[in-house]
Amino acid sequence: MKNIFKLMAAFAATALLLPACNVDNVNATYTDYSNSEVTFSQSVIVATELSADATSFAIELSRNNAKDAVTVSIDNSKVPAEFNCPNSVSFAAGEYKAELLLNLTNLAVGTKVTGTLAILTPEAVNANVAKAITVNFTLAKAYVWENYGWCNYTDDIVTAFFGLPEIVTYPVYVEKAQGFDVFRITDLYGETYPYNDPGDYTPGSKVTINANDHNNVIFDQQNLGFDWGYGEWYAWSLSGGTYANGVITFPVNGLAVGMPDAGETYANGSGMFKLDLNNPKNSK
Repeated sequence: MKNIFKLMAAFAATALLLPACNVDNVNATYTDYSNSEVTFSQSVIVATELSADATSFAIELSRNNAKDAVTVSIDNSKVPAEFNCPNSVSFAAGEYKAELLLNLTNLAVGTKVTGTLAILTPEAVNANVAKAITVNFTLAKAYVWENYGWCNYTDDIVTAFFGLPEIVTYPVYVEKAQGFDVFRITDLYGETYPYNDPGDYTPGSKVTINANDHNNVIFDQQNLGFDWGYGEWYAWSLSGGTYANGVITFPVNGLAVGMPDAGETYANGSGMFKLDLNNPKNSK
């Protein structure tokens, strides 16, 4: 019996000591269940292969405490206006996840866009445990590629360097974007290019030419997939090209070419660049 009284006395003494603990800064050490602890599920989102017919994209938020319903304000000032992004997101009581929907209806296929979202309601966030108070995203709808066939390509890009005067024509494999005049060439300077040896090029490299506007064909800056010791070659259009009668051409000096260790210069000096898309073949 004496031992029981001793235990009860010790418990009472401990209870008297508890109020003396410092709990003013509980957030720094413990999980704060006085708020919902809302966070973006990811801090960086890269989704550049979205379906061409996608109409929306969901950005997920989550929370640790789902006891009460809560609405969180969102800073959407750094989101393209055509996305019609809401400026708040709501969690119902009991819900641990919610989605912020971006409207992709006006996002053109092949166009890459970026944006940033941020949580503006500080009382809904515990910065000590949040994964991401902001999220940066990059979105793009991808083309659906279809086999087009082997076509003849005439090079007047590489001729800008090393005194290569000979204009050569050789077969290259071409794909076409479904519903668009956009063409993707595999190994533009690969095995079939007569000046390349095995090891000079990376098999499977892709080059895209956008001919949707037949009077302003675009060759965005992109790597060409081969390296002669000065870094990988790259090229881009300085002037819009033309797509007429099944042939893509660019004006004289309407292209540029470069290598990391050799600088950059005008290309298509003879105006002979040509991708002939007539009569594609199933094999070389």
